[in-house]
Amino acid sequence: MNDFRLGVKLVGGFLVTALIIVFVGLFSIRQQSLLGDEVEMLGSESIPAVENILIIKSQAASIASLMRSLLTPYATKEERNYSHSHLLKTREIYHEAKEKFMALQNSKEITDEWQNFNTNITKWVQVNDEAVTLSKELITMDLLNPTVMKQHMSEFELTHNTLLAHLGKLILLGENFEGGTDAQTCSLGRWMENLDTNNPKILRLVSQLKPIHTKLHQAVKHAKELANSDRKFEARGIYESEVYPTSQQVFALVHEMTALVDEAEAKFVRMNKLLLEDGEQYQLKTFAAIDQIVEKVKQAAQATVQNAHDSAHNGQVITRSVWLSALFLRSL
Repeated sequence: MNDFRLGVKLVGGFLVTALIIVFVGLFSIRQQSLLGDEVEMLGSESIPAVENILIIKSQAASIASLMRSLLTPYATKEERNYSHSHLLKTREIYHEAKEKFMALQNSKEITDEWQNFNTNITKWVQVNDEAVTLSKELITMDLLNPTVMKQHMSEFELTHNTLLAHLGKLILLGENFEGGTDAQTCSLGRWMENLDTNNPKILRLVSQLKPIHTKLHQAVKHAKELANSDRKFEARGIYESEVYPTSQQVFALVHEMTALVDEAEAKFVRMNKLLLEDGEQYQLKTFAAIDQIVEKVKQAAQATVQNAHDSAHNGQVITRSVWLSALFLRSL
């Protein structure tokens, strides 16, 4: 009888142990499957999502920097061309990352933020494209710094108006003055000898202006000599018949150049207005949308990591509990 009970007990203990092993095995397989799913999710969705959205943000920052480089009137032709070409390269990297992100399941769960991002970056791209077009037009005109060029034109007109005033005082009041007799030493003459532009229209105007400008200073020299020789009446005649009409021709050609510079300046002002107003607005909204997406992606990645941690932890807890139960039963 005792042997029978012992046998039952042994068989019962064996069956319990077997059931425990089966349970633990099945449970372990289940937990490993869950853990594997979470790890796969991390590798195929969460990590790529974070990587690609951060690439988008990095390239957007590069685009913002390239656009800022167009704002300065002191950017050279080479610097502007660099910004134009690298804008395209940066967009290629950004578009590739964008396509990869959109192919992920995570992107389907961020619809509002993604739509906000797409809306604003599309508008930002349009503004940047228009600004680049204007920048390229400045290069074509070879008037990269219209502000300085306009200052030149104003200086040329002021200098020659001052010369006319000094000559008039010399003839009428006998007030002598220095200079004004050499076309090569005045600001306009020096500029024409060392042009800082290859704009074809300005080059044509300069070729017309040079002989007229030389004639003007020669007439001033003649009038000064007559006035200083006490032949003021003759000097006045030279002023009225040569100096004044020739100066008006000089001013007319300078005004034509100024009109070209004004055209370039309008492009430059328009470009700056686009980038500093509309561009800045869409840029800020784009980055705000990216930050929202980054936060959502990070939250999804953290949730996946937490799920993986929970699966591993639950497996450990259940396994330990079952084994402790088995040990307890065997001790009975």
